[in-house]
Amino acid sequence: MEIKLDLSKEYAIALEGGGAKGAYEIGVWQAFEEVGVKYCAVSGSSVGALNGALMAMRDLDKAVHLWENLTFSQIIDVDDTQMKAFFDKEMRWNEWPSFCWTWRKSSKIAASMQNHCGICWKKWWMRKKFVSQM
Repeated sequence: MEIKLDLSKEYAIALEGGGAKGAYEIGVWQAFEEVGVKYCAVSGSSVGALNGALMAMRDLDKAVHLWENLTFSQIIDVDDTQMKAFFDKEMRWNEWPSFCWTWRKSSKIAASMQNHCGICWKKWWMRKKFVSQM
């Protein structure tokens, strides 16, 4: 791979928010370290600010450890076992509403996520209603 950056210069890094983009940003930082890209300033918003703070400390190992060991329950008030079952598709479609209800009742996440659960509930209810009429 040909490096298209001038490795004799220092760069300013701007990181954006967006949840999972944070893990990507750490991968880019690793690649920069491997090829010798130097930076003298970092800024970021949301998860980019978290990564920016880690980059300012110049502790790549700590950042990688953080991202490799991050769980849902460290970010939002959910049960990690249920989240794993959901993402591994081990949770059946008729179990989703009770999971969603538990999540809505106990969670401290933003209203937009709670609205998303409401949409999922409506989709589940319509599917159940349609299937029961067949």
